[in-house]
Amino acid sequence: MKVEVLSATEKPIELISMAAGTCYGKSNASKKRVETCYQSGHLSVFEHAVVSFRIEGISRACMAQLTRHRHVSYCVESQRYCKYDLAGDDWYVVPPSIDCMNKIWFDAKMQEDAQDYLDAIQEGIKPEDARYLLPEATKTNLVMTCNVREMFHILDMRMDKAAQWEIRDLAKAMYEACKGINREWREVMELRA
Repeated sequence: MKVEVLSATEKPIELISMAAGTCYGKSNASKKRVETCYQSGHLSVFEHAVVSFRIEGISRACMAQLTRHRHVSYCVESQRYCKYDLAGDDWYVVPPSIDCMNKIWFDAKMQEDAQDYLDAIQEGIKPEDARYLLPEATKTNLVMTCNVREMFHILDMRMDKAAQWEIRDLAKAMYEACKGINREWREVMELRA
């Protein structure tokens, strides 16, 4: 899995503060105002700052969970139009619960599914229909854009210990990527602490 920030509001604290200040007749930027808004639940002002990610190598199963967050924009790699290299074991995600003995079985099952997909195409079945033979473990790539309020919601839901392991790993990677943008993004992300 790879998570990369493509674009982000350059000064999120300044923007969020200015938006909140408008509500109170203030024109200055203030980190304290942003903190107060967060603590008091005045979260609509966090919708003004946005971040876009490129996410690579997550399973279709993880992608299905992620796209349940509807206040986000997504562009997902198309299984209809993209050709897949199904050789080897780099085209699918292996759950950590698959131990060494079961990995042999799991890899064999993935190769069976890959062969079924390739056979279907060889028989003249369109890739858009042959893709029904591919497993949920198949890796995909996407671009995702969301505002900070929704990012907080995603992190709260998906970093929880009850969340499924892959989306929890993805949420942690998104959190770390945001903290790495610049000082203001680190401070915004740390509001959740």
